[in-house]
Amino acid sequence: MANELEITGIIKYNKGGVKASLSLSSLIDIGGSNVYEGVQSVENSPDPIELGSILSSDEPYVIIENLSDTATVSVQNSADTPVVFCTIPPRAFAGPMQITGNVLNLATDSGTASVRIIAISP
Repeated sequence: MANELEITGIIKYNKGGVKASLSLSSLIDIGGSNVYEGVQSVENSPDPIELGSILSSDEPYVIIENLSDTATVSVQNSADTPVVFCTIPPRAFAGPMQITGNVLNLATDSGTASVRIIAISP
C-alpha cells in the first residue's frame, strides 16, 4: 500500500473585509506500523517528549494537543541553550510536524499541563 498517512490543514481568516485562506494536503508512504498515542504531564522544566517505542531518530510525524485550560506549552530542542520551535496556547495544538534529528522537549510557562501526543514513524 501507499499513502497510508494523510495530513491536511486548513486556515481561514475573515475580519473587517480582509480575507485569507490556505488549504493543504499531503499523502505520505509509511514503511512500518509503529504508532504512539498517549498523554504526557508537562511541567515548567523541559522534559523529552514521550514517543513510546518510536525514536526521534526515526523522524516521526507528531501532533501535540495542549489539554490545559491555563498553561502554555513550549516545544523546544534539547540543546544546552534551548531554541523554542513553537508555543501551544491552552486548548490548542501544534502539528503535524516531522521531528528531524532533534530530541524535542516540552515545558510549560507555569504550572503543569497535560498534552496529548500522536506520533507515527515513517
